[in-house]
Amino acid sequence: IGGWDDSVHLWNAGTGTHERTLIGHKGSVRSVVFSPDGQTLVSASAGDNGDIRLWNAATGDTRQTFTGHTGIVNSVAFSPDGRTLASGSNDCTIRLWDVATGDHKHIFEGHTSIVYSVVFSPDGQMLASGSGDATVLLWNLNTALLPLRKIAADVNADGIVNIQDLVFVASNLGQTEQTVADVNADGVVNILDLVKVAAAIGDAAVPSVH
Repeated sequence: IGGWDDSVHLWNAGTGTHERTLIGHKGSVRSVVFSPDGQTLVSASAGDNGDIRLWNAATGDTRQTFTGHTGIVNSVAFSPDGRTLASGSNDCTIRLWDVATGDHKHIFEGHTSIVYSVVFSPDGQMLASGSGDATVLLWNLNTALLPLRKIAADVNADGIVNIQDLVFVASNLGQTEQTVADVNADGVVNILDLVKVAAAIGDAAVPSVH
């Protein structure tokens, strides 16, 4: 669990006992996620222009740091094979990182506001990002980019949608890559059919990738 005390706290899910505190961040911890094999975890904070740290889950030692964002990092996600890390930031970008080396791999630009959430598809071929600009963008990590824009219709009293969390979900055909759910700041859950949305936006401009 990430806390406002700039630390990550590990708890035993079976007993409820506190096992370890991971110290090193210089700002409140915004996102914590375990690697697919459970051996490491990554955390992101509001400090040091997007401080991202990779930890040894057994010892609590820092294994790697990732630097490059120019704003708070709100979300981190491991690819299904655990080799790539994605991060979304207040700087409106999504970055991909090599977990083993800490090297920066790509920058995805297309959102016009804070990126609150990033998530890989189960097959690791796509990445979805949710933003304060009320859009979900779907990125093809192998070939062309598929932009999904303005597909969250529910807005608050100020006319704003902040997409806080994303998850790929199984459709009735079992095609998990075809459906994604988003949750906005007001707690509204939207189930989005990516095929239908992609067809509807047609000629929408493609965001850039570096």
